[in-house]
Amino acid sequence: MSRLIIVLILLVFGAPAHATPPLSATALATIDRATLKATQQGDVLGLAPYLAENFQASIKVPTEQGRFQTLLFNREEFLLYAWHALSVAQDYQIRAQQADYRIAKDGRTAVGTAILDESLHWEGQALRYTTRRTTHYSPSQNQIVITLLEVQVLKWEQP
Repeated sequence: MSRLIIVLILLVFGAPAHATPPLSATALATIDRATLKATQQGDVLGLAPYLAENFQASIKVPTEQGRFQTLLFNREEFLLYAWHALSVAQDYQIRAQQADYRIAKDGRTAVGTAILDESLHWEGQALRYTTRRTTHYSPSQNQIVITLLEVQVLKWEQP
């Protein structure tokens, strides 16, 4: 009888059956591969499950004057921006270098940084650029989600 009571207590007050997976470099790399694959395939709906409800994005792009312009997006704006950008781009290719992941000591957040080489054709012209992508992750419910995406163009080859 005491074993039954212990089992019931564990079921009621113990860890949930579908606990959030722990943050690990392997889990974060899996998320990165999935989001890059969805991006390359133009599958914006495939990105959505990986973005937190309070997701934010900051994208720094060079201007013709040699300065940077920062584009800020919430989750819905980012998905719309990605959909529009991918719908007008042709032959989009992306290659990510090995990412560096740093997990907070408390295990509640992580940051991954990677350099990406990207190329595409836009209005018949080939564009190539290198970006630094800094991704912030956090566990949420039964998964790990991206809470913040910071992208900065490091090198831009204009046609």
